[in-house]
Amino acid sequence: WELLSLARMSFNEPIGLTNEIVYRSLQLVNCMKLANREVTTLSGGERQRILIAKALAQIDNDLESIKETKFLLLDEPTSALDLYQATNVMTILKEVSLKLNIGIIMINHDLIAVQKFCKTCYLMSAGKILFSGSTKNILNAENISSAYRISASVAKDFVLTSE
Repeated sequence: WELLSLARMSFNEPIGLTNEIVYRSLQLVNCMKLANREVTTLSGGERQRILIAKALAQIDNDLESIKETKFLLLDEPTSALDLYQATNVMTILKEVSLKLNIGIIMINHDLIAVQKFCKTCYLMSAGKILFSGSTKNILNAENISSAYRISASVAKDFVLTSE
């Protein structure tokens, strides 16, 4: 609870409003049961969800006041997570995006997760955008091979062939 409350400190608002926003943020990422736990006792997936809640607390996630926020920017929200927790985090992000009507821009090296959860992607290499567009059109063996400088036969292992 304290970590999320600190995210609101610069807003200089009444504590009741801060608590309301923290509560909504924790609800959005299904973390109410973690509200009073020390961050150091959380698993990697729980910690990621709390950090997403912190970001949501900073933008004030009330459906009426969020109209000015268009995007949530995340840097590798699933790094170092096991498959279960990574899927859980990506599912929560998708739900938050739909519920709050905000876009999510993220850096993610998990190409399978990108294919499962993202509509649009930019495939980059050395800081330059090589390919952009619909994820299903961009993430193919040829483009992955080019971006990651690996053989097409290896790159094809990172392409989903069926849903």
